[in-house]
Amino acid sequence: MADHGLLQALLNLLGNAADASAANDNHEIQLSIVYDDHKLHWHIDDAGTGFDASGNKPDGLGLGLTLSNASIERLGGKVTLADRAGGGTRATITLPLHHP
Repeated sequence: MADHGLLQALLNLLGNAADASAANDNHEIQLSIVYDDHKLHWHIDDAGTGFDASGNKPDGLGLGLTLSNASIERLGGKVTLADRAGGGTRATITLPLHHP
């Protein structure tokens, strides 16, 4: 799965999380990776204000999320966004361990 698109998608989502946390005067993000027999799950948690269902960032730079999702889907995976119970957003990249 060593794919340049995967690296760019991951860096984009980490950058989005850093931006969201910084906008809320917090500079913390957390990255956790969990796997099972079939999938790898990357969880990126920020300390921002939460998930905007429109996918738009205040500065209008939501295109990076669309491109990240396209790169992940090309590898058979998906990107999901959800509000975190304690505030902020969790972006999850789910990828199959074996790409068809």
